[in-house]
Amino acid sequence: MAMSKIHTIAYVQPPTTTQSASAPCLRINTTVPGSSITVDIPSDITAFGPIRARYYFSRCVTQPEQCKAEVEDLVQMALDGYNSAAVFMSTGPLDSFKNRQTIIHQILSRLDEKLNESKEQDGNRSFQLHYAYLGLDEKDYYDLRVNRKLKKQEIDKNGWQAIMEPVDNADDIWKIPKYGARVPFVLKIRLSGSQHLLGTITVIDLLFPFCQPSDQSASFAEFVQFLNNYANVNYEGSIINDTDHLLTKITAECFYGSCKTVVFAFVNEYPDDVLRDTIDTLELMQTVREIRTVAMCNAMENRKADMYEQQLSILQHQYESEHNAASNLVQQLKVKDMDIHRLEADKEHVQHGLEERSEKMEFSLQLQRLKAAYDESKRTTKAAFLQKRINQLASMLTHAQDTIKKHHDHFQDIKEEQLPVKLEEREKIQDVKDEKTADGARKERQTQVFESLAGQLVQMQNELDDIKTIVFEKS
Repeated sequence: MAMSKIHTIAYVQPPTTTQSASAPCLRINTTVPGSSITVDIPSDITAFGPIRARYYFSRCVTQPEQCKAEVEDLVQMALDGYNSAAVFMSTGPLDSFKNRQTIIHQILSRLDEKLNESKEQDGNRSFQLHYAYLGLDEKDYYDLRVNRKLKKQEIDKNGWQAIMEPVDNADDIWKIPKYGARVPFVLKIRLSGSQHLLGTITVIDLLFPFCQPSDQSASFAEFVQFLNNYANVNYEGSIINDTDHLLTKITAECFYGSCKTVVFAFVNEYPDDVLRDTIDTLELMQTVREIRTVAMCNAMENRKADMYEQQLSILQHQYESEHNAASNLVQQLKVKDMDIHRLEADKEHVQHGLEERSEKMEFSLQLQRLKAAYDESKRTTKAAFLQKRINQLASMLTHAQDTIKKHHDHFQDIKEEQLPVKLEEREKIQDVKDEKTADGARKERQTQVFESLAGQLVQMQNELDDIKTIVFEKS
């Protein structure tokens, strides 16, 4: 941090052949420490009020090349991390455009040279340039890079950061400002290093502020009043709160902010009929010399850095915790997904098994139904067969019984017939005996037949009982 005066440069332009040497003359005096300008006061200038016998400046020059020291200082301050500014204003009949543009070009060229030198010394070091180029009048703002009108609220709300654009080098910046502007302009350049913000260079050209049209003079008059107030150590106001003119705010920041400022005042050695504007410019430069500025390096504030580092550490810890939790959750989801796939596979396997089992059960039931139907058919067929057999046996038994009864009756008939014969015809005993013998043989045969039929009847009765038992058990 360094406190210093505003550096003022008086650029005195020599007369041209069209100017009269008899006009009021500004003379450079370098015999005293520093530089000063004295004014030959003509007889009719008393109406202007008191005029100083000598106006002091940091330096007085007549050629742009004589400003190399100030150019070097402005660029080096920006590279060292400070904010620097060059403010230009002109007065007099001569056009100072060429000389002003030469000094601005010197600033940009020297900036490129210093950046290249720094890169050569440290190959790992890198720089970034961002810039904005605005034209400002009383009411409107213009982005002179694209000839676009800007809304006042856009800059008031978002500041310079909203319109800064990156650029490769300062030579690219110069491609547009080299043509100048019809309105006062501000060229703001921001330098950034590979690790932190460096400084800024602000170039402001107020053109001919004391002879601006009436609709463009309000902001400059306000700016002059601010400088007069701010030169007073007892002043407690704030230009930021007291004005709505952006040009006034930007220019004022170069005089009361943390900035190294150089003011270039272009005056004519022979001002002719604009002597009053020249005197006003010289008076303003004397006011500016009374202002002290404090150039502060754009260094990082350790307290905020520590706070941000602590916040970053907390956020990193939170991020790691959340990341771990998310990783665990993802792992759990993967396990769940594997379980789901396994369950789905098991479900499909079980479903397939159930379908197969269902098919087998259905086939088994169908087989059982067919077997039952077959058994039922078999039982029905066997029962019918047995019933038929029973009927046959019953018929045979009935027939046998009828045959036995018939033979028995026949035997009784024969017996009854033979008894009377024995009584009546004893004489025929021999015949009867023979017949008896024959009858005995026949009777024996009949007895055998009867016994055989009786045995068959018993056998048939047993078979019938067995069949009835089987039918009863089946039913």
